[in-house]
Amino acid sequence: RREGHAVAQKKQSRRAKREEEARRKREEAEADRRALLEASYDGELDKVKEIVAKGVPVDFQKEGQYSPLSEAACGGSVPVVQFLLSKSADVNQKGTYDRTPLWRAAFAGHAEVIRVLLASGADPRVQAQSQLPAEVASGEAKEALVKWDVSRTDTLLVQYAAQRQKQAAAAAQARDSLCGQLQSRLLTAEKADGAAQRSLGKARQSLEQRILELDKCVRDGRKELAETALKYVKDAEAELQKAKEKADEAREALVLLRTELREAKSGADQGGGAGAHSSGPTRPGINLALEDLVDGLWKDTTRQLARAGKWPLVVDPSNQAVTFLRYRDVVYVNLLVSHDITPDRLRMVLMGAVRYGKPLVVDMMDVDLSKELELSFNNIRPDLFTELITGAFIQEQRYATLYKPSDPDWCNPDNFRPEDVACFRGFICTSAAEPSEALLEALTPVWITAEEDWENEDEDDDAS
Repeated sequence: RREGHAVAQKKQSRRAKREEEARRKREEAEADRRALLEASYDGELDKVKEIVAKGVPVDFQKEGQYSPLSEAACGGSVPVVQFLLSKSADVNQKGTYDRTPLWRAAFAGHAEVIRVLLASGADPRVQAQSQLPAEVASGEAKEALVKWDVSRTDTLLVQYAAQRQKQAAAAAQARDSLCGQLQSRLLTAEKADGAAQRSLGKARQSLEQRILELDKCVRDGRKELAETALKYVKDAEAELQKAKEKADEAREALVLLRTELREAKSGADQGGGAGAHSSGPTRPGINLALEDLVDGLWKDTTRQLARAGKWPLVVDPSNQAVTFLRYRDVVYVNLLVSHDITPDRLRMVLMGAVRYGKPLVVDMMDVDLSKELELSFNNIRPDLFTELITGAFIQEQRYATLYKPSDPDWCNPDNFRPEDVACFRGFICTSAAEPSEALLEALTPVWITAEEDWENEDEDDDAS
């Protein structure tokens, strides 16, 4: 148990570091956006250039918020306004109360800024709070607006729009190139991950086989052979540990690349780059504390699992959740034990679980067996896996199609009691910290978190 907890803690620590790094980057990006707004208003051209050079978009703001150009116009900095316009900032972007950069410059009385904006396509006909820029301006600022030939605005808008489109196309091309590079690296990472998972599966199966051999030697009283078998078990454990480390590294690299690609695509969708708004990756499903397994998982008192409409994928690197389930009155299947998943045996296991109303627990251990999981059930009958995880297997009484005339009498669906059948359900369990995306999409992820004070537990054990 302690060893399993140590492994889980190590994986969770790595995940925490990744999440902390992502959080740090988001906070830095948000700080850069705030700094760009402040520097634009204060007219700090060098600082504005420095921030934009880091990849912060000049139009990162959400709808209804002031842009850096709007802040620069309000602050009256001609050099900053000119620089932001050269980066294709939206000259007519509407901020709070629909105020454009021109409207704010007019309200603040910055005549020279008004002339620069008008020459770049700022539209003096756009109102804010039912007032035109000229109506809120005074003195030289009002004069600049009144003397402006509005007929020039439409021509300038076309020219400026063309400039923005050209720069946007170049930015999109750069993003597409980056996404293409990431996609290529992702394909390589997926192959490496698949190979590592296959090696892990073989190592896990080899250890299970060595343990069976050791158990047989002990049962038969063959002491010398048992000692040899024990050595093989230890060798298999060492090989498994190596395979686990390689699998963990490969899966973590794969997850990081997927996240990077997802963020790159998200940045493209939002029209931003490194500074685009991002709330960071979120994992789907339900978070459940280890101490809440009874109510949250077994009894489902909140009905979260029932409302999800799909079998739960119990993700617990410490393996304590699957141990908890095995000690309940369930039918347990280990996908790594070939004898458990032959089509006919698995069919009989299913019939027995339905007949006596027992939950089915399918354990994938720490190996990515998403394909094998689906295939194992579909080898019994096509589409059986989907029927099981969505509930159609019970709701539409499709379990009756598994019955064969040669089966024992207890398998006959005519002998099934509805109250027992209604108790059938399933749990898919994995101790892999990063399950495959296919599993996360097909099932309802339930992330088990353990918050135990192991030092205190050690003290309690000593006291006992």
